[in-house]
Amino acid sequence: MKQELSQSMKKELLVIKKNGFGLIDVILASSIFALIITFLVSAFLYGEESTTLCGKRARAILLAEEGLEAARNIRDNNFVNLSDGTHGLTTSNNIWEFSGNYDITDIFTRQIEISTIDEDTKEITSNISWQQNPQRTGLVSLATRLTNWVKTTIADWGNPFQEAILDIPAGNDGAKIQVQGDYAYVVKEGSTPDFVIMNISDPTNPTMVSSMNLPGSPTNISVMGNYAYISSTENSQELQIIDISNSLSPTIIGSYDTTGGADGKGVYVNGSYAYLTRSSSKDDEFFIINISNPATPEFASSLDLGATGMELVVLGDYAYIASQHLFQELQVIAINNPSSLVIVGSYNPITFGSSLSIAGFGDTVVLGWGGWYGTGMLIFNVSSPAHPNLLGTFDAGGDINDISIGKDNTYAFLATNNTSKELQIIDISSLSSPNIIGLLDLSSSLNGIAYHPDKDRVFAVSSSNSEEFVIIAPQ
Repeated sequence: MKQELSQSMKKELLVIKKNGFGLIDVILASSIFALIITFLVSAFLYGEESTTLCGKRARAILLAEEGLEAARNIRDNNFVNLSDGTHGLTTSNNIWEFSGNYDITDIFTRQIEISTIDEDTKEITSNISWQQNPQRTGLVSLATRLTNWVKTTIADWGNPFQEAILDIPAGNDGAKIQVQGDYAYVVKEGSTPDFVIMNISDPTNPTMVSSMNLPGSPTNISVMGNYAYISSTENSQELQIIDISNSLSPTIIGSYDTTGGADGKGVYVNGSYAYLTRSSSKDDEFFIINISNPATPEFASSLDLGATGMELVVLGDYAYIASQHLFQELQVIAINNPSSLVIVGSYNPITFGSSLSIAGFGDTVVLGWGGWYGTGMLIFNVSSPAHPNLLGTFDAGGDINDISIGKDNTYAFLATNNTSKELQIIDISSLSSPNIIGLLDLSSSLNGIAYHPDKDRVFAVSSSNSEEFVIIAPQ
């Protein structure tokens, strides 16, 4: 009996041991699982917090950049508005103004600090602060310097001077010019080379870095990004496209052959389209060409102008043509629907002559005039494109071969054949009463002109055999 009880007790003890060991396993497993869950939740929450903090900082940087741009706009309205101190920002009629000493956007507080460097220079700092979390405050600061460029502009261009000249090989005239970055792109009339790239990083010492010969004779040029677009007399390549990404080795990568044999006269590039005008013929004189792939430009649309289309400019949904039409020297074409082009407006000046050049900005078009019966500049308001409204005129005393608008659309730089003032600088800040504020007597007529805002220089090409390329600077 004692032996049986002993065996029974042993069995019970064994069961108790086994059950106790399983309970410990469960407790350990539960603890480990809890630790893993805690780690995962903490990592997730930390990641969420980091992402939120990064997002807040990125938005703070954008607000700081906006603050600097707002100060720049306020400076452009009037430099005296940049008063020393700490300011907030607001808008009135979509115009930035200083208000108070801070402004708030959601959780962000912005302060614009202004201090004087000298009479015409201010230090601008845009500070953004916010509460990142209960323990931490975020801060972003961006700074720049702004100058009173308007004061310098008015005085300087009243007395321009010839800063540099360059003789381009071969004797034919410079035709047109465009500038971009540190380079000027020149086309010449029927000579070799007839496409030239100039390095203008130092305007006092321009250098020719490359050149090439083009089929036919180039007549005009438009530059955008890595490509130069050339209008040409070549019957199979009225539009030529040159890759200029390597300034040392430009190459023709594409061309477009318009119907018929009329010469290309003007070219303007906007977005994915090149707009081309041609000499008068039985075929259309205005073409829209899709250049989304510059190597294979494609026809988009065309229109009969009834006359030679010279230069052109595109503003919004309209193309404005300097035309040699007897009764439509300015032609306005609606281009928003390429499948249905139509001349929606025109202007016929009372005096006889020919439109030679054109430029524009916003709701303003500036037309260059020339010929035996009259010369000058006409300024139009085209807020209603179907009804161009003549605002002001200016007699240049010679043909206006090219126009470049500069200085925030307050000056028109004219390339003319006036024998005593080939360059004329016209103040158009009052569109109804343009007036000459500067001029320069050069050795030959100017045929093409381009103002470079970053360098505050005029780059021009002329009829001189030894001074085809001219750089003009303010005093």
